[in-house]
Amino acid sequence: MSKKKFSFVCMQCRYMATKWLGRCPQCSEWNSFEQEEVAENKYNEKLEEQENIPLRVNEIKAQSFDRYKTGIAELDRVLGGGITKGSL
Repeated sequence: MSKKKFSFVCMQCRYMATKWLGRCPQCSEWNSFEQEEVAENKYNEKLEEQENIPLRVNEIKAQSFDRYKTGIAELDRVLGGGITKGSL
């Protein structure tokens, strides 16, 4: 069983911080932080259940995507040939 984790939440604007703060950086309210238990992240548990088998570089299958040219050569080069659909 893992150790319980806590965070501090502003009761005015719900800003979350890892430690107690006297003044909220978001809403500027003084002494509005209260300690709350952080819910366990189910995503991390799923990651631990998966088998992570390392692959050699030559075993990795390359994927090709349709790319849209931006018209800016340097930007297209940095993006690997343009912007992929759904990347924005």
